Amino acid sequence: MSRGCRWGATAALMVGICAAVWAADVPILKVTDAGVGPLGAQTEATASSLKRALPGFTIRQTTVASEDRVVPLLSVTRGRQVAMEVLPGDRPGSKKSYIGRIVVRMPEIMRRSGFSPGRRFADFYPDSQKAVCKPGLEQNAGKFFCLAPGMQHVGLEFPSAPGAADGTIWPQAGLTAVIWTPEAFDRYHWTPID
Repeated sequence: MSRGCRWGATAALMVGICAAVWAADVPILKVTDAGVGPLGAQTEATASSLKRALPGFTIRQTTVASEDRVVPLLSVTRGRQVAMEVLPGDRPGSKKSYIGRIVVRMPEIMRRSGFSPGRRFADFYPDSQKAVCKPGLEQNAGKFFCLAPGMQHVGLEFPSAPGAADGTIWPQAGLTAVIWTPEAFDRYHWTPID
């Protein structure tokens, strides 16, 4: 074996070992009615809380602006890919901020949860009359959100039909995100940030 081949094989082996070690440090996340992986209704919406719960991910505090206010947002990434966005929710009588909504965008997490990115609305809801859906507002105009089949706290995000009125259900729309809320999704009090 030539010297170059030995170094190449050694480098490939080291990359494989490092990737396996790195993957072992990253929690396997799945969206359920209880939350997203270790994140749920009792998780504080702080960067330090998310860092403890999600080793291997980077947590960045940022904000999202709507027409009349600015809302804090925690962006969860792995490498350059946005895994999810966590928004705080209000709890009457509590001084702490708990998770109010998690928007999952990472295809790997979506697939593991049974919600393949790009899967058509019609595949989830063969009878669209039985779908419980709401139109998106403001920065979410042009989207619609539906309660995931068989779930209570999980919703699915789809784009509206091209050229149609905002929130118009489009059977060919492909899934773009999975959303978890601590309260039942069909009763969720949508704010303009939704």
